[in-house]
Amino acid sequence: MQSDDLKKAAAFVGEHRLAQQSFQTLPEGTGPESFDEAYEIQWAVHDWFTDKGEGYEGWKVGVTSTTMQAYMKMTTPSMGRVRQKLVARNHGDLDRSQYCGPGIELEIVVRLGKDIPPRDAPWTRQDLESYVAALMPGFEVVDDRYDGILDMPAITLVADDFCNAGCVLGDEVTDWQKLDLEAIEGTMVVNGSETSVGYGRDVLGHPLEALAFVANTLGGHGKTLKAGEIVMLGSLVKTAWLDKGESATGEIKGLGKVSLAFV
Repeated sequence: MQSDDLKKAAAFVGEHRLAQQSFQTLPEGTGPESFDEAYEIQWAVHDWFTDKGEGYEGWKVGVTSTTMQAYMKMTTPSMGRVRQKLVARNHGDLDRSQYCGPGIELEIVVRLGKDIPPRDAPWTRQDLESYVAALMPGFEVVDDRYDGILDMPAITLVADDFCNAGCVLGDEVTDWQKLDLEAIEGTMVVNGSETSVGYGRDVLGHPLEALAFVANTLGGHGKTLKAGEIVMLGSLVKTAWLDKGESATGEIKGLGKVSLAFV
């Protein structure tokens, strides 16, 4: 895409996000026609927020489980970036007025200990185990900024960081190697009632396959995953849509708990 079109699309996405204003299409002539173009717009959105003084905590992966693929009517994962100012620790009291239509997803989250640079051969999850400094539980907060997220083209969602609107991160576990990540169980409780249970194997067969997806996607664009960044590996369970006055707790056995409330 032309530089001017990228900047126009990025400004549109960023301004709508800050105003909590939904949209269904990007300005004429700036919409992506492929996933590559969608990621180009996404990188430009990151630059737009960076120019406003914002930092980034890391990355998220979406549509990594069969449950979420069926729900979103997609067959491949997608990724986006997580703005630092939207990160809470252990519990988040979130202002409902700052979202169009908020939802939450329970995820295993990686904290990287080393850079993962581009390379010729694709990264595998086995390659990447030694790059993981810690794991933690997390709620990703997503936002239906489209008046109907299930009706939006996937490439438009990618251009908008695949709906990310922050996260709540639990305590970091550094001796995670003792855990069976395929069998690890996550449970989400909404308003005091258990709503869903999922397992590590539901995320592309193994959670670290999602990390490989991010490393290879970024590497394909000449970008490096940086030490210290997080990667949210995709929801173990189906998205729960919450409103003001509602709350949730998530637990991933062996990693701990997170909670949030919309106020």
